[in-house]
Amino acid sequence: MNSKEAFYVIKALNLKYGILITDMIESNFPEFYKNVEIGGICDPRTENNIRKLIEKFNEDIRTLTKDGQKIVEEERKFKTLSWDKIIAGIRQELLLTQKGLAIQLNMKKSRISDWERSAKKPNYKNCKRILDFIKKNRFDIDNLTQVGETFLQKRKCKSYSPSFSERALILRGLMKSMDISPAEFSNFLRIARSTLSEYLSGYRKIPDNVMKIVNETRIKKNQTIRKFLEKIS
Repeated sequence: MNSKEAFYVIKALNLKYGILITDMIESNFPEFYKNVEIGGICDPRTENNIRKLIEKFNEDIRTLTKDGQKIVEEERKFKTLSWDKIIAGIRQELLLTQKGLAIQLNMKKSRISDWERSAKKPNYKNCKRILDFIKKNRFDIDNLTQVGETFLQKRKCKSYSPSFSERALILRGLMKSMDISPAEFSNFLRIARSTLSEYLSGYRKIPDNVMKIVNETRIKKNQTIRKFLEKIS
């Protein structure tokens, strides 16, 4: 078995069974990866480990090699993507906070924050999860990148102010309670879709005339709920 084939099998076993790569490679890591690059022979102890695992899980080495090669190719592609802009773009399109997106992706908010700040990049599993989410919502990744880049640039401007967040939360809460899409909500408020996004992002103050519509609607909804509760009590 050559080192490149061994590497592909190791990647596949790591993803499928959660076995640590460090537990499978017995030789010096730099030496192993150097052999992978040049297509050298895998060291006997590492090969023995791999073959034992293949036998234990009753796997086919050719299938694992093919799966591992696909993982490596996808990882290379994932490294070229601007995950900070993609994450920001998803949030803008769905009008979600970082916590809201974390809930949608079933992961910690700190991860979303790290990716959006470019402090870290998502691992292979999380890249796949994000891309599946993008596909499910029928988003275009190039458009998300552009939307996210615009948002991140504007957020750096002095006009961004956390003090606007209270009104933004009220606005977001009303939209959620009305159970309508961002496009429908922007039509309801008689504002552009892009303007609504700016209001909810915190870098544009929500004007009093918009808040008047919001508050009046909230009062009407509360009155309707109160009458219903009185009726059934």
